[in-house]
Amino acid sequence: MTSFQLRSTSLFVAIFVLRAVLQTTAQNTCQSKLGLEDGSIGDSQLTASTEYYDGVYHGAANARLNRIEQPGTTGAWSPLGSDGNQWIQAALGKPTWVTGVLTQGRHDCCPQWLTKFKVQYSDDGFYWTFVQQTNNQVEMIFDGNTDQNTVATNLFPTPVIASYIRIVPTAWNTNIGMRFELLGCGANICQDAAGVADGRIPDGQLKASSEFAHALYHGAANARLNRPVKTGTTGSWSAQTNDINQWIQAELTGEAWVTGVMIQGRVEAAQWVTKFKVQLSKDGNSWAYVQTPNTQTDMVFNGSTDQNRAVVVLFPFPVRASFVRIRPTAWNGHISMRFEVLACSC
Repeated sequence: MTSFQLRSTSLFVAIFVLRAVLQTTAQNTCQSKLGLEDGSIGDSQLTASTEYYDGVYHGAANARLNRIEQPGTTGAWSPLGSDGNQWIQAALGKPTWVTGVLTQGRHDCCPQWLTKFKVQYSDDGFYWTFVQQTNNQVEMIFDGNTDQNTVATNLFPTPVIASYIRIVPTAWNTNIGMRFELLGCGANICQDAAGVADGRIPDGQLKASSEFAHALYHGAANARLNRPVKTGTTGSWSAQTNDINQWIQAELTGEAWVTGVMIQGRVEAAQWVTKFKVQLSKDGNSWAYVQTPNTQTDMVFNGSTDQNRAVVVLFPFPVRASFVRIRPTAWNGHISMRFEVLACSC
């Protein structure tokens, strides 16, 4: 094997490991209970395919983790029939990072629990997507419980953003009966401006692949969101050439959870980026693209449609990084842009 092949192989391995570490770390720090057990998610937000006997005695509202039997109700949700068409769901009320589920069986008389199940998620309650196994687009079947009361923890391969989560039983002990909780964190808790727009990230931490004419007039330091034209400079960064090898990057003031970017076109010319990819790095040397969940395909984001509107783009899951690089793949007129990074140190 040549030295070039060795370097290429080493780089591939480093990027593969970096991607795995970034996704795992994001998941491991976003495992708060989302509100079934403590009642933050109200009864009206819990619905099911069917409910045995009536909605009070065996209803979806009884499916809260660690809930015990109470007068007039059972200690679980139980459907009208035990078959593969049953489900229970929680409406979260807003887009939320969801990373896993906790399940239990029925508390009271009966040895009922799920042994296998699938999970669906949705942003509108109408169109649903199954949580899938990593990289192969196969619906994931989770292992459930082995008794009525022990809590089983199942984490998703990749965090999802959802407003609705649905549990679909596929196998059970005697009959379907269950309690559950969701794990995750609020999707809107980590979307603070990282400091490109307001100057907390200094000029020296903004860099680009190339700069049209000269660095002062079209340089990376001009790429701050909402920056106007100033004497001796333009109102954006502009690349020297228009091709897919161009990029602009920000080095953050410290390692942070990065959840997205905002981009804008050039203020004084009809130039903007219409499509782009994003790379992230912890050290500025090894880079990983933000990818479409479950497919390992580099995600292509929709960008600007005019010069001035700031477009917010969120990643499929938060990523821990110190460097953020935007790589235009399509543009109007010329590659020119202003931007901000959305992140927090939580």
